[in-house]
Parts: sequence; C-alpha cells; structure tokens
Amino acid sequence: MVLAPQGALAELYVKTGTGDPDFSTGAEQYEFLSESLSSSIAILDTNGIRGNRSAPSERAVEGVEAVGGSIILNPSVNDLANWLPRITGAATGALGDTFSPFGVQVVRDSVLAGMTTRVVAEYQDCLVNRAIFRSGAGNLLELELELIGKKETRNNDIAAGASGMTVTANDVPFTHHDAVILLPLDNVADQTVTMFDVEIAIDNALETRFVNKQQATSICPSDRIITVNA
Repeated sequence: MVLAPQGALAELYVKTGTGDPDFSTGAEQYEFLSESLSSSIAILDTNGIRGNRSAPSERAVEGVEAVGGSIILNPSVNDLANWLPRITGAATGALGDTFSPFGVQVVRDSVLAGMTTRVVAEYQDCLVNRAIFRSGAGNLLELELELIGKKETRNNDIAAGASGMTVTANDVPFTHHDAVILLPLDNVADQTVTMFDVEIAIDNALETRFVNKQQATSICPSDRIITVNA
C-alpha cells in the first residue's frame, strides 16, 4: 500500500551559512503552521512561425530558477532571538545592514506506520524579504516570513528529527494580550491605547540579480519599509 504524505509529520530546520550547510548538526528546528517554499524554472519557448501549430520540445529550454516562499509560525522568545537579526539586519532590538544568508530544510514527510518516506528539500542562501507580525484579540501572535533564496536541492544530510525537539520556558508563544501600543495623542507624550488587532510589516525590498547563470548570483536588500496597521 502506498501511503499519502502526512503534513502533520513535516519538519522544518534552519541553519545559518552559505551554499549547502550541514543540517545534520546544529540546525534550528521550528514548529510551524505552514510553508510554501518552492523552486520554479521558467520555460523559454521561441514561439516562432513554423508553418504549423505544433510546438517542438527541441525549441524550448529552461530559463532562470526562482526560489522562495513563506513560512508561518507562532513565535516565541527563542524563535525571535534567531529571526529578528535575519529580519532587521542587526542584533535584536536594532536596525542594520548585515544580513547573513541561511539555509532552510523541509522534510515533507516522515516515518509513518514503520515506513520511511522522507521527501527532503533544501533551500540555499535565503534572506528575509518581508516579515509580517499579526495578532488579534483572543489569538496568538503570528509571524509570516517571506523568503527569497538562490537554489533548491535534494540531499541526504537530514537534520536530527522531531523527536529531538526540546522546549523551554522561552518557547511559550506570544499572545495578543501581551502587546502594548503607544500613540502620540493631542500633541502630548505617547499614551497607551487599546487595540483590537495589529499588523506590523518589515519589508527589506530584496533585489535578486541574474547574470549568465541559471541561479541568482546575488540577493541584495535595497530598502527598509516598515508599516503598522492597528
């Protein structure tokens, strides 16, 4: 019997480093709500006039590879300690321009009923294009990370596995009622106000550069746009 992939058994790991970091040791593992990381390659077709409507495969070739997608999770103190420097380009609590590439490994299936059917994809040289923090009354804080990378590979240096995932007091997720919002009102000092919901977006406006290679040669933050909607 062929078993369908089980989304509940997926695993997600991140490790700082360029190229192909070794995920078998020292990788960060995250509990996540969903992910949409993928690689897409455009097909370049001459699409010329050739006396008929048939399109020969010999006249179509692969174009450049675009790598990216989103990860959505409910962050904790430990999660933000890792992700904020990747989002802001500086140590936690600051803004800067030092962005360290990282790899993401997704195991889209795992061991089920004694059968091992691991489908492992790795996304190399990723950066955070956009980070969106959202929360609403009665709910957890949600973080959506929009990533752009250079290359997708399939390999065997699989991370330790979900059984090795540990949690501490700093892994408690944030809630909406943990939040405080301060606004300047009537030309006086910032005052605490109540809010039903809030969304904070940090956009690094990544520019992906393609030259005479199928994969991107560089991914550069070109701006920083921060918006708050409450």
